[in-house]
Amino acid sequence: MPEINYAELEERLQTNPTLAMCERQGSTHRAYGWAPNPWGHWTAMQKAAYMQGYNDHKKRYG
Repeated sequence: MPEINYAELEERLQTNPTLAMCERQGSTHRAYGWAPNPWGHWTAMQKAAYMQGYNDHKKRYG
């Protein structure tokens, strides 16, 4: 398994993340107990994917 480079991941999230990345970010924020906070410059689809991940986290992981 390749080592995660957090600087590269953060840069990608700040520029043009995939919808899967947005969904994973939302799920991660929910797992940490944080309030939903998608990046302001993301497209409507990216924000929707983030919220999907945020809202579905409890369904998936309890």
